[in-house]
Amino acid sequence: MSEENANGIQDQVILVRDDDFFVPRCLDEHVASVRLWTTSNYYNDGYDLRVSAFFGTERVLISVEDLELSTKISIQKAEVVVEGFSSDLVVLSIPSTQLSEITHKSIEEVSEHKNTGGNTSGKVSLSEEKAGLSLSGAFKRELGQQSVSKQIIEAKKIRSGWDLISDRTVRVYQGGQTLDGVELPEVALWRAVPKHTDRATGVAVCVRVREDWITFEGTRYEKGKSPIASAVGKLLTSENHRKKVLFDILIKHLSLLGLQKSDDKLQATLATTAIIVKPESDEALSVPSEGRVSLQLPSKSIYSFLDAEDGQEEAALVALGVPKHLIPPEPGFNVSSASIRGNSEFLPRGSPIDAVNALKLLVNSEPVSKDLLSERFGDNTIRDLSALKLVQRYKGNTISTSDQYKDVVRVVRHTASNAPSMKVTRAVLLANSKASVSEIADAVSLKLGRNWTNAGTRKRRGNALRRWSLWLEDYLIDTEANPDAKALVEFAKSTKKKIGGHTKVTPERADEARKLLQSGLSKRKIAKQLNVTAATLRKILEATKD
Repeated sequence: MSEENANGIQDQVILVRDDDFFVPRCLDEHVASVRLWTTSNYYNDGYDLRVSAFFGTERVLISVEDLELSTKISIQKAEVVVEGFSSDLVVLSIPSTQLSEITHKSIEEVSEHKNTGGNTSGKVSLSEEKAGLSLSGAFKRELGQQSVSKQIIEAKKIRSGWDLISDRTVRVYQGGQTLDGVELPEVALWRAVPKHTDRATGVAVCVRVREDWITFEGTRYEKGKSPIASAVGKLLTSENHRKKVLFDILIKHLSLLGLQKSDDKLQATLATTAIIVKPESDEALSVPSEGRVSLQLPSKSIYSFLDAEDGQEEAALVALGVPKHLIPPEPGFNVSSASIRGNSEFLPRGSPIDAVNALKLLVNSEPVSKDLLSERFGDNTIRDLSALKLVQRYKGNTISTSDQYKDVVRVVRHTASNAPSMKVTRAVLLANSKASVSEIADAVSLKLGRNWTNAGTRKRRGNALRRWSLWLEDYLIDTEANPDAKALVEFAKSTKKKIGGHTKVTPERADEARKLLQSGLSKRKIAKQLNVTAATLRKILEATKD
């Protein structure tokens, strides 16, 4: 079996024995379906494509081990993507009844000047030229009259739910409302021209969505006898509305991961169909989808969410890969108040060992000057101790501690471990010991209402949070699953300013990369899973040859 991936549509149409094709299964035709056909009789010379798409709301079955769930799925936005394999696609002229937004805007600009006495017909021609579209003569004659506004409204009614946003993609959108019915009516937007006449060619069209374009809600327990079935059933019949909403978000995320058909992590494919043209055939063959896909979700991710401490479910979601912006804030959560309160929260910056040593110095001395502490331990250490409320600053630029702590290490550990930021970081690492520093920062900023959008800020904050968390509990990182674990723990227990000093080309990582490559995983996915660049992955793979 070989795969035809021409023009970027991957895994959509599979080529078998060089002449037969099949299309992957759809999610559910009641949620999303697409139709593709042609009325042409001269296929080798090229043929016009007619496309339509249907959307709806439907309950779909999902399995986790022996557990069966059902969830209601609806779509708010989608893309209908057309690609040719061994065929070129040409965009046809769009009829005047399918006016695009740019044309509406141009017409509205003309209508604003209809009372100025200007040459409106000239303006219309310019607008038409820019849009690449044509308007009927009757429509042109109306532009200088007051009825133009009515014409615009009527035109928008004709086609308000979809737009051709690229040569291969139609966006289907109803202003955030749930798509329902034939949202993309029968349209002829493309012409396919086969590149060859001695082999099979064709066109595929699919419906794709992003995670924030689709909704899963009202997940219900259907049946199951395993421990995970019992735990999920208990959750779904509980009064914990917040946790059930977050569970729906996790179910959606895991389901869409299973529906991704390529390396594109942004989109999932819900439905696909194709037309195949064979040289010996007088007809274009329709290749429908091979039934419905069976959604099988990984139990490990479900367990990680269910095991999260109360109030840390959001952190578990981030650790499991759910984008931060898709997690709604808690009811009554005030971002402004949280940000103000966050100024006094413990958000570590320096080394925990430096914090311990600085506090020991203060316990055994009179008040120490800030300049001395800063010179020996750094300003970040002073900030950390202040945020933990273990030291006080006085006028005269001195710092002291009010208590004579007998066990400084224990005091710092106890105080830091009770900080909200450390509890969130702990929850992230418990859910996924290989969570990135950006995911840690996202989880903490979500919980504490911080606005860490800059990539550098997220990396810096996440590194410090992970460092303190591993100093508190080094078992939170799996030394077998993460080749960097040993170096990360050593860094947490040191006074180094940066984690550097260790190579990513280790025998353990080389062995893992080789196994992943042999399993058929792409190099891009291997690099992401190992958290290395493409260049570093090449070095790692070269090491396996030695």
